[in-house]
Amino acid sequence: MEIGFVYILTNPCLDGWVKIGMKERDDIESRLRELNSPTNIPLSYRCYATYLLKTVCL
Repeated sequence: MEIGFVYILTNPCLDGWVKIGMKERDDIESRLRELNSPTNIPLSYRCYATYLLKTVCL
């Protein structure tokens, strides 16, 4: 069984757009730091939701 986390991020500068991604660890803060470190977007990404995924391979 593999476990992962799906995240949905929003940014006020990108009205109507969402960023959806997946990480193996529940460490959304590190992903937010990566996305918010460049200075080309004036406002920061915000976490809208995270979901735990469990997949079973038969």
